[in-house]
Amino acid sequence: MDPTKTISREELKQKMEDQEEFVLIDVLSELSYTQAHVPDAVNINLHGDDDFVTEVSNQFPDKGQEIIVYCSNSESTESETALKKLTDAGYTNVTRFAGGLKDWAKGEYKFEGEDAEETAYTLRESS
Repeated sequence: MDPTKTISREELKQKMEDQEEFVLIDVLSELSYTQAHVPDAVNINLHGDDDFVTEVSNQFPDKGQEIIVYCSNSESTESETALKKLTDAGYTNVTRFAGGLKDWAKGEYKFEGEDAEETAYTLRESS
């Protein structure tokens, strides 16, 4: 498995529009996730109290299932770390959306969450 396997925001958006079956994991904190996240993402905090890989395997035990992980932006390493942890644990179909929330906002795509619109605006303005 290539630990640098990535997907662009356009590819991710197309997968969503095509209703492909995959799991999208936001690896950021619960607070960040509550404020804003990519639609249909689940939150499994990379640095949470529970072990990340254990939490993923509890929720998604099929190690062949397509999983896409993301974090805040392309400068952050959390999605890369998450991808490596999952591939090291035997997951065979993991990709990272390297651009994360900032890139999603740059594409002017919708967010979900309590502060979705404000967060999207802030992220776009910081580009």
